[in-house]
Amino acid sequence: EIGTLSGFSAAVIADAVGQHQRPESESVVVDTIDLSQRCLTDQKKPVGFEIPQLVTHLSSRIRVHAGQDARYVEQIARAGELQLVFIDADHQHPRPTLDLIRVSRFVRPGGWVVVHDIDLGSLGERMRAAGTPFDYGAPFGAQWLFEAWPFEKISGGNIGALRLPSHVRDLVPFALAMLRIPSELEPIPTRRTLEAFFAAVVDLM
Repeated sequence: EIGTLSGFSAAVIADAVGQHQRPESESVVVDTIDLSQRCLTDQKKPVGFEIPQLVTHLSSRIRVHAGQDARYVEQIARAGELQLVFIDADHQHPRPTLDLIRVSRFVRPGGWVVVHDIDLGSLGERMRAAGTPFDYGAPFGAQWLFEAWPFEKISGGNIGALRLPSHVRDLVPFALAMLRIPSELEPIPTRRTLEAFFAAVVDLM
């Protein structure tokens, strides 16, 4: 998982996976990664603080990696190993696409990446039109990623699943095309993100 926040989704994923594993299994089922050390919605608490409360019996099988971004996947997974990745971090374009590019090499060929908030931008527009602003903004990054995805995909409303191609290098034309969409970041973060973006694309090749 990229984007831990309180740890709610990591707990849900671990519980779902745990239903299909032997009770005596002690293997880690979820690694969750977050760039922050503190939870965005409650700065007094660390990222992932809800995990022990929600799934006490599984909390030892969920590893929280605070202070890291999607590049950290390279430290904990082999190429083509992961069965599923859930992306729910910075939603400002092009960062959701960057996260996907960074993790794609570590997902099994033809595997799936789930992306949250694929309707967030439009939802924010509707709420602003109704006079109800969002507390944390409503960027379009995840929505544009899902809408532009050229391979198989499944929409579940505000959450979508993207099927990766058999060869990750086939993502290169798509990734470069996404850069034609203006960044939602400020100028300096945009420049740094673009540098990271091109480095990640090179890794695909």
